[in-house]
Amino acid sequence: MRVSSFVLVAMLLAGCATTANYEVMLRSWVGKSESDLVSAWGQPDSVYQMTGGAKSVRYSRAGSVYIPGQTTVQQVTTNTSGSVYGSAGAANYNAKSTTYVPQQQPGMQINLSCVTEFKIDDHGTIVNWHWQGNDCKARAK
Repeated sequence: MRVSSFVLVAMLLAGCATTANYEVMLRSWVGKSESDLVSAWGQPDSVYQMTGGAKSVRYSRAGSVYIPGQTTVQQVTTNTSGSVYGSAGAANYNAKSTTYVPQQQPGMQINLSCVTEFKIDDHGTIVNWHWQGNDCKARAK
């Protein structure tokens, strides 16, 4: 369960970056020029030229985040019973002991990616967009 708390903290530190905000930002590009897009986003990772002069430009990013493992402590109780023999005779005993055993949970690597494509018409104007991935997020403006 502790790993979940680290994911929650990571999300809070991300400053409320959401896919909804990413889509708002992408919608703001519709109607703008390809040159404006390249000025802001840099050279695309790939360009697909379509018939009629339209094209699709693709931007990709990938990365990963490592969430370290947690050490928890598990309580282990042991019950022991037996007999003790001595000069006074035999005596029975019952004993209980508790030890605390550390348990290490492994860390996890989370792979992140975002692929965003813009469709540009034959006049160089952005007419549509599409995104895919688990890291296509933006903060609200």
